[in-house]
Amino acid sequence: APLDYATLIADEVLLGSIPSLPDLIQNQPETTLNCMALALHTVLTSMLQSESQRERDIEGEGEKEGEEECSVLLPSHSPTDSPPLHIRLFNYNPITLLKNVKAPLYGKLVCVQGTVVRAGNIRPLVTRIAFQCLSCHGTQVLSLPDGKYTVPVSCPEPECRGRQFSPLRT
Repeated sequence: APLDYATLIADEVLLGSIPSLPDLIQNQPETTLNCMALALHTVLTSMLQSESQRERDIEGEGEKEGEEECSVLLPSHSPTDSPPLHIRLFNYNPITLLKNVKAPLYGKLVCVQGTVVRAGNIRPLVTRIAFQCLSCHGTQVLSLPDGKYTVPVSCPEPECRGRQFSPLRT
């Protein structure tokens, strides 16, 4: 669900009840936006249930008075029927230059502007991995500089001459 950030922080009633909302959105965006999505889900579910109840009441009155049945039927909704909601903010400021997106901004909400010219798959960067010797089942951990995948050459156990290893991916 798209949400205008400028309208959100201009709402005096909302800021009166949650004065730290802009700070929470900037510094804890995942938790804050998930809470907002849950609140929206609760409101929508409540509205659907009250609308459904109103339709059932109208049907019941029509049957009591001998009138024709109401042909409008809403499907019954439970909180688990609805798809998950995701809040998407727009008009968020300030715009951060792409060259300034570094480690201190990790976990914070940032706004960048630009044009995507190429997109590809995300590949995980492995910095350390454990291998198990297939002969003696001994384990050794290798550090992988720059994420370049390498397999051990020999088993570190003095009694073993194993040269085949399987990575431990747990």
